[in-house]
Amino acid sequence: MANMEISKVTRSYQVTIPASIRKKAGITKGTMIGFELTKDGILMKPLKLIPANQEWFWTEEWQKGEKKADEDIKEGRISEPMTVDEMRRFFDEKDPVD
Repeated sequence: MANMEISKVTRSYQVTIPASIRKKAGITKGTMIGFELTKDGILMKPLKLIPANQEWFWTEEWQKGEKKADEDIKEGRISEPMTVDEMRRFFDEKDPVD
């Protein structure tokens, strides 16, 4: 408990997070905080909430694809920008449709 900070609970059950802890944890106005009761006390964690319409981006499968794309870019496995017609020809050559 050598590094413990102290704050008083107000009559509205609010607690001010000490500035030194806020700064180290990256907590700013509007940060959502999660609370968990543990055997040692109350654990508070800053949360990064993902909007429901963006959850797909954070799936394991999508993140694997993002990692592969980053590797491809890093290794130069990319093409120049194409027009729509050039792109159609490119894909037709790769996988012609019968």
